Amino acid sequence: MGNVTCVNALRKPELVNSTTYNLTNYGEANAILATHATLNATSWAIWDQLDPGMQPAYFQLVHHPLQASYTLQKMYIYAGLTNLYARQARLEAKGLNDEAAQVFEQDYALEHQYHTLLDGKWQHIMDQTHMGLSHIDALQDAYWQQPMQNTMPAVNRVPSQKTALPGAMRNTIDASLMRLSICAMLPIRTRPSTQGALGRCAQMYSCPTGSMLPFDTYGLVQRWVDISAGGPATFNWTASSNVSWLSISETSGTVTPANGGNTTTHQLLFGIVIQYLFKEAMATQLGPFYVPAYRTAAPSNFTGFVEGDGVTPFPVAGNNFSVGAGPSLECDFYLFNTLGGNSTQNGNITLAAVMSPSLDNRGYSRPLGFALQLDNSSAIPIYPVPIVSAAEQPPDWDTPDGWVANSMINTTIRECPFMRSLVSTTNAKFIINTGGLRYAYLGPPGSAYM
Repeated sequence: MGNVTCVNALRKPELVNSTTYNLTNYGEANAILATHATLNATSWAIWDQLDPGMQPAYFQLVHHPLQASYTLQKMYIYAGLTNLYARQARLEAKGLNDEAAQVFEQDYALEHQYHTLLDGKWQHIMDQTHMGLSHIDALQDAYWQQPMQNTMPAVNRVPSQKTALPGAMRNTIDASLMRLSICAMLPIRTRPSTQGALGRCAQMYSCPTGSMLPFDTYGLVQRWVDISAGGPATFNWTASSNVSWLSISETSGTVTPANGGNTTTHQLLFGIVIQYLFKEAMATQLGPFYVPAYRTAAPSNFTGFVEGDGVTPFPVAGNNFSVGAGPSLECDFYLFNTLGGNSTQNGNITLAAVMSPSLDNRGYSRPLGFALQLDNSSAIPIYPVPIVSAAEQPPDWDTPDGWVANSMINTTIRECPFMRSLVSTTNAKFIINTGGLRYAYLGPPGSAYM
């Protein structure tokens, strides 16, 4: 139950929507589902070992909260993936559409099971609606007012018997919203240039060759490409590279769409290091794209956090002290890139501070804050909670995407110095962006530490 509570505390379940957890960056949505799936398997294993007389109490206190949380997350993430796959012209959009609807109905089945245990001992306890606050509040204009009925989020659908215009094979690169074959498919961030927030060129045709997110020494060691169906036709595919040092998990296979739009996607894992790779299927469809790699190396005598994947996140903790007084937290870090910098000119970095939501409960004279300092520069105090009167709430405190809903306050400081003293805050982590930060609700994974 502690693990379920921790996962649910990432965002209040009633305020989750189909894009809360990022569907493309850092494997965030998949990680949330994997965590719930592990907890679900553990709970079922305990359930199977219990005496039947103990199962109702276990269901009420442990099994139902876990099952209901897992069901809710699956529905929203499946809905988000359905919409994403429809944009990518993948047949899986239809299958996931059906699965999202099934999970939506399963939510009530769990509610009904709860109410009918022990001859209805807990009847009506789970009656309150818990879906819809995140996707119909714009119409109701009532943030804390419960909707009158649980509602499923909007989903898209593709036909199960029609092949997508570009062909039967759909290729999708890690961290991209788009796909190959209809136009160049570029991730949200590429080097040496960025091709737009949706990973595509503006005119949507005659686009340049796509590019996978780059590898570097301290970043992710694997990236993936999905090969999936764009229609009902079965096809064979092959994958190859023009260099010998690229690792590919699969080099050939067959995609056979099943009835109803369900299909098995082949996910190819690519390892360092390569400059160019192409894929071929049905002898007529080509999906070439570049895979850049950068050989970076921190000094052998360096100890601290090292930039990887264009970002340097690391955890912190703090205490109650004035700026420049009391103990301080010092973190050494090593960067290879800066924003706007080049070989002859230094650039800047952007720092995002993530802290637990709180209020200035100690009065105006001692507001919540922390100070940042880089090397010997002057410390700069940061106060993320706007000062308001005791009768008011700070801006963005109680909106659907506010601090309470998100369980965090994000403060971004541009062209910043770095940290030294912390004052009265509970900081979860700091994220240094040198050009590679991609959006995810929980931020990027931790950086390498030497």
